[in-house]
Amino acid sequence: MSSTARDLPRPSAPENATSVTVGLVILALALLTLRITLWRYFINFDLQTAFLPWQNYLLEHGRWHALQHPISMYFPAYFDITVLTSYLDGHINRISQIKLVSFTFDIATAVVAYYFVGRLTRSSTAGGRRSVAQLVAPFCILAGPTVLVNGAVWGQSDIVYTCFLLFSTFSVIVGSGAFAALFFGIAFAFKLQAIFLVPFIAAMVLQKRIRWWHLLLVPVGWLAALVPPMLNGARVWDFLSLTSSQGEAFPTLAINVGNPWIIADRLHFNVHAGTLAGIVLTVFLMVAISIWGARPAFRSANNTLILATLSVLAVPYIMPKMHDRYFFPAEIFLCILSCVDLAFVLPAALVLSASLICYGNYFLYHVRYSVLAAALLANTAAVWLVFQQVRLRIRAAEHPPQLQSASTEPAPSPALSPAQTS
Repeated sequence: MSSTARDLPRPSAPENATSVTVGLVILALALLTLRITLWRYFINFDLQTAFLPWQNYLLEHGRWHALQHPISMYFPAYFDITVLTSYLDGHINRISQIKLVSFTFDIATAVVAYYFVGRLTRSSTAGGRRSVAQLVAPFCILAGPTVLVNGAVWGQSDIVYTCFLLFSTFSVIVGSGAFAALFFGIAFAFKLQAIFLVPFIAAMVLQKRIRWWHLLLVPVGWLAALVPPMLNGARVWDFLSLTSSQGEAFPTLAINVGNPWIIADRLHFNVHAGTLAGIVLTVFLMVAISIWGARPAFRSANNTLILATLSVLAVPYIMPKMHDRYFFPAEIFLCILSCVDLAFVLPAALVLSASLICYGNYFLYHVRYSVLAAALLANTAAVWLVFQQVRLRIRAAEHPPQLQSASTEPAPSPALSPAQTS
């Protein structure tokens, strides 16, 4: 792409702002109504055997008093929220109480996406107006197929910690390292999978955009989530030990996911040896991304988001003991990044396709393993494409094209020799 094309302003929102706003509000309400409709018609295995029994337990054992012992491998922050939704018992059914959590954070994440993309694109639009990309960004969340399936169909809550990971990344971009550490800690209080962003956080510490003392705020989320259980007589260690028990939840190297460990699992590779090897590889990858991300080229807002996206995509690709929903943060980050930079549309489409293929195994049991090769290929291509785009961005930042004045100025006329003047 030529420099002239790259410098063209982004298309801004249409002039008739009122009609556009009304249309977008109607579309958003339609998508939210679709979610509520899906609550009624989809009750899956996890809801029947886990989420619904947990909600029943909370209600039957005094809500907050029920938190004195771990209810499952889920971290206490999740149950702090479901206790709040349980107060709607008698007004909405218990399945809806569970799915209301993801419903709320779907909206919150859409709002974050709107302001996130606006921050990165408004300066490139004529007059600093809202860009079309900013208007599209929330609907990448609200209309996202995996977002709908994850929350409205299955009642899962991956959108919660992903939302706080976005908050953390956005905080770095706006220059608030303290809030970046705080929001990362809150994300970790909900899900151990928040560690996917650790290489990015470490890189920001090396860049001094997050100061080391800001990291003291990381445990605040966990400590705040432990307050209700502790007030009801809980032992702190019972909850802190949940972080280690989650990794031992299933004795396989991968479950229904498009990462290389699904091949090792199908070849019946030793789980303990594979897990150890995978952890070593993951640590090397995380250190490499952290050191690479400390380069000054990643200080720009766009490159900061690109680095965060690479982090949440590459780590679950290499890490063992993953399953299909663990690429959820990568899907959200890539969708938002695609609104900022169209070069990432294809990687986003590949990761979404891979996740939908894996999700499809729950609806088409006869193809449970035969399609995982396609998911693995899609995720592999996405990781490679994102890495290549990162290299291009870093090269452009560290070696900007130099204007050649000689090429733009007319060459001087050659001097006439004495023979020609005579």
